[in-house]
Amino acid sequence: LRFAIPLFNSEDEKHGVLVFNYLAKELLTHFKDAVVGNGDIMLLDSDGYILSGPDKEQEWGMMKKNGFKFTDKHSDVWAKVLTGTSGIAYSTEELFVYGTVKPLHGHDLRTVKGYPWYIISHVPSSELPTFSLDNYPYTIALIFIGLLTILFGSWYLAKARVNRLLWQKALGESE
Repeated sequence: LRFAIPLFNSEDEKHGVLVFNYLAKELLTHFKDAVVGNGDIMLLDSDGYILSGPDKEQEWGMMKKNGFKFTDKHSDVWAKVLTGTSGIAYSTEELFVYGTVKPLHGHDLRTVKGYPWYIISHVPSSELPTFSLDNYPYTIALIFIGLLTILFGSWYLAKARVNRLLWQKALGESE
């Protein structure tokens, strides 16, 4: 990774450029090792190029002629990612959870290209948990028994209340 930051003097005139080269292999290895659970996780630059992801062929598209961008496949999700710092987006039965990373937070970023970065977790619909009564065979029976219990309990309480009112009325007439 290469970061370049312009240097300015006290009169706000450009005085030079500070270039920082960082061999990011270890950083990206730690990033991939930190992934837990189902789905794919990607690190993207601000143009939508994948810096780290599940498919090596799609990584570093900005260095290739006609390189792959996340936006090539998920432009609707990318539009939502750009609207906030973190959130959830759905696209054709897929789930995307995203967050913003600012590795140069606190620096003068007027001319920094490719900033900020985004972490996007992609979970395909086949990996998403589904609710189906087929998965819970006794659920309908339990719901039915619960509703019957509530129904008979309500009927019993209503009958007891009516009987109490009738007894109170009968006692009031006998006095």
